[in-house]
Amino acid sequence: MVRGCQKRIYYIKDPRSSLFAEAYFVLKNREGSAPGEGELAAEAQRIVSDFDRNIFPHPHKSHHTAAGRNLGAFVIGAASSSAVIGGIALLLALA
Repeated sequence: MVRGCQKRIYYIKDPRSSLFAEAYFVLKNREGSAPGEGELAAEAQRIVSDFDRNIFPHPHKSHHTAAGRNLGAFVIGAASSSAVIGGIALLLALA
C-alpha cells in the first residue's frame, strides 16, 4: 500500500511543437526552494523545442560552412569554364 504519494506535474496545453499537442513534466520532489512558474515554462519549452529540432531538422538550414560552399562554387565554375574554353579551342582546331 502506498501512503502519502505526491507527484508534482507541470502541464503544457500547447507547447508550440509540430509533434506534441500536450506535454506533461513530472518533477522530482526536492527539499528547499522550488523553481518559479517562469523557470518551469522556459525549461519545458526548451526541452520540447530541442526534441522537435532533433527529430525534424530545419529543412532550410545548411550543414555546410561558407568556405565549403565557396569552394564548391569555385570548382563548378572552373570546371564549366574549362569545358567551354576547351570546346571553343576544339571548334577552332577543326575549322
